[in-house]
Amino acid sequence: MKEFDIFISYSRKDFSEVEALKQSIEQHISNVKCWFDLDGIESGEEFTDKIISSIEKSQILLFAVSENSMASPWTQKEVRYASNVGIKIIPVLLKDTKLSGWFLFEFGNMDCISIDNPLQFKKMLKNLSDIFGKSMIEDDSAEPPVVLTNPPSIKYFSYPADADMHEGSEFPLSWEVENCTKVQLKFGRSTPIDVEYKGEHPFKVRLSRCTIILIAYNGAAKTEKKLTITKEKGIMGKISSWMYKKTKKILK
Repeated sequence: MKEFDIFISYSRKDFSEVEALKQSIEQHISNVKCWFDLDGIESGEEFTDKIISSIEKSQILLFAVSENSMASPWTQKEVRYASNVGIKIIPVLLKDTKLSGWFLFEFGNMDCISIDNPLQFKKMLKNLSDIFGKSMIEDDSAEPPVVLTNPPSIKYFSYPADADMHEGSEFPLSWEVENCTKVQLKFGRSTPIDVEYKGEHPFKVRLSRCTIILIAYNGAAKTEKKLTITKEKGIMGKISSWMYKKTKKILK
């Protein structure tokens, strides 16, 4: 007898969608037990042992497939381990995700369930209830989960107050974002780059003026914050910057 019915393998970047999926399964299958990592601490022997034990104690592994989860080393380990120990794997596609990479290579012949397709979602619930030997609840009303997303919160996005604003000088941009699924940095008109929820990125002064945008996403919700960097010009600008730093050092 297994302790859990479902082990949910997912990327923390998809937390809102996967939490809604878990709640929908629990609402429509009686007494279903899901193992769902809420902490997101992916390090240490204790965490590894916890994951291994939880997979082995589950009847199936539900893999929430997205670009984020297919790029995650941890979900890759979880799915491969489940396959190696004979745990049934059910892939569920989030949004408009298409299989790629290692998962397509190893498990491309598996039937995948699209979370946006009502018929497929109802069929999945019925199949799960049959596997677990548990009854369906409100079968006719079973609809794909609705994800209610709140805008991300940008705690800070800044650079050092005493940063040198002259040609060739370099200083770190730093930020921290909460309640998000993806974070990007955009420099001027360049293509945005993906970054972590909290971190630093080096910035080298080249243009006379540059706008840097931190963009945080939580599903369809989005929050932006801008920084405008203006380069100091001429010898007077350099002297002014030097005097400011010298005065600040003396006052300390």
